[in-house]
Amino acid sequence: MVRTCSTSDAVARDECRPLVASMAQKVVVAIERAGMTADGTYRNSLAQDFSDGRSRLDYIVAEASERGIPTVGIVDGCNEIGMGNVPDAVARFIPLGDKICPVQKTDLLLPCGVSNWGAYAIAAAIALLGFVALVPWRRQASLPDTRQWPMFCAFLQSGSQTASICQSG
Repeated sequence: MVRTCSTSDAVARDECRPLVASMAQKVVVAIERAGMTADGTYRNSLAQDFSDGRSRLDYIVAEASERGIPTVGIVDGCNEIGMGNVPDAVARFIPLGDKICPVQKTDLLLPCGVSNWGAYAIAAAIALLGFVALVPWRRQASLPDTRQWPMFCAFLQSGSQTASICQSG
């Protein structure tokens, strides 16, 4: 189930408590979601403020953490939820890192070259552990960006036991 919260800080804080309480999550995952910086803004890689219209998902992650629900940040930049785990590294190695690094931490941080691929890797790992069936996935239903399908199939066909999902039909 996908849920979000308000773009207003005051409203989002109040919305997220009952939202998290009403769901039986096993884990909360933030995939390539901008995180709030120490000054309360959301910033892109050029440190430009793009807070307007941004859902305050940090509050969902924070509330989940307070309730002991594991949290995961899948990131491919340095302004995303979870990068609060490594603010010193972001400030030291990333241009404008001290301005763009969010404060929200996650229990697990998965930095990736492409966040979608990190999410696919987690989905595949869950499937390999037997928690969900990956095989029924089909091109149109499983991957919203079909330009990535050939890369995903090449990855699977390079040694995965579930390469049959790449067959048509």
